[in-house]
Amino acid sequence: MEENLKQLKLVDLHGGCIPGEHLDTPIDYESLKAIGSMMGSGGLIVMDDTKCMVCLAKFYLEFTVSESCGKCTPCRIGTKRMLEILERLCAGEGSELDIYKLEKLAVNIQKSSICGLGQSAPNPVISTMKYFREEFREHAIQKECKALECKAMSKIIIDEEKCKGCGLCQKHCPVRAIKGEGREKRIIDQEKCIKCGTCLTSCPFHAIGN
Repeated sequence: MEENLKQLKLVDLHGGCIPGEHLDTPIDYESLKAIGSMMGSGGLIVMDDTKCMVCLAKFYLEFTVSESCGKCTPCRIGTKRMLEILERLCAGEGSELDIYKLEKLAVNIQKSSICGLGQSAPNPVISTMKYFREEFREHAIQKECKALECKAMSKIIIDEEKCKGCGLCQKHCPVRAIKGEGREKRIIDQEKCIKCGTCLTSCPFHAIGN
């Protein structure tokens, strides 16, 4: 089972995202703190590699921004700036410089916020950047989301050499974005495609990817 795990994510919205290699880490304060996480409310979620870690970090920042009382500037303004950077990365509009800015903001907010919410708000971002930095680089430099969660950068294509023209992908496509008749090689209309991934799972020849 562990071979199929990409990350172990603690449920607490101020916890941290850790990889499957730490799956056997004891669930106690000191052990989790040592690998950049914490237990919080006492629950955890296990996810595989179909989850985009950049998108996940954005989800947690959205919560923090909405919960900030606004009393101190680092939390009130800093978390918003972090969220804006993550939104750019997920939209395919980010840059390598944004990764640097994200790290600097996270550390400064963590050190200078008044209360525990602001101090722990950057934790999910810091941990994802520590363990899944390559995904941030893919979003910023290659403009690619391999998990296909960031729709603005996702592009599903059919490998002509592997396609057998069986039509199963076309049959299962919910928006009829796949073209072709009979035993013809299928083609995906990128303008119609909603990147749902249905065609990937329905192709028995593994001819579809991104």
